[in-house]
Amino acid sequence: MPFREKVSWVSWVSWVSWVSWVSTIVVWSWYFHRVWQAINVGKVAGAGLVTLFFTALGVIVVVQVGILMLTSRGNLSDFDAPRDERESLIDGRANSAAYLMLMNFLVVLLVLTSRIGDFADAGFANDPAGSAVVLMANGVVLCIVLAAVVHDAALVFNFRRFG
Repeated sequence: MPFREKVSWVSWVSWVSWVSWVSTIVVWSWYFHRVWQAINVGKVAGAGLVTLFFTALGVIVVVQVGILMLTSRGNLSDFDAPRDERESLIDGRANSAAYLMLMNFLVVLLVLTSRIGDFADAGFANDPAGSAVVLMANGVVLCIVLAAVVHDAALVFNFRRFG
């Protein structure tokens, strides 16, 4: 199995990837749950959410790197292996799928901008502009996370399909 396929499996569904996949789901679900709690309470503090975001990002990075090190144990030459045509094709298809989904998610977010602004005006009277920015930023993070899931799913699907 090529190293890039191992990487995609680590992000999705292999013998070690369930840890990665579950940790991704758990960490980002925890993050967005905490954001949702802050919205419901009516206190969207930018500094607190930035700290929460970097905590979630740090946990994901540590888990992903640890799993990648376990996956490639003893085979460090895989890190520098050149891509073959099949891997380039698969990566291009996955990038296209993720890009398409990201653009669609961002267009939906753009369409909802007015609603988000109205929600911030009504729910956060003390700082509606700042709250709207925080809500939009978290919407962008959600779009990126969903596009990353689509990318990993497309990699795994295409490696199985063309492998």
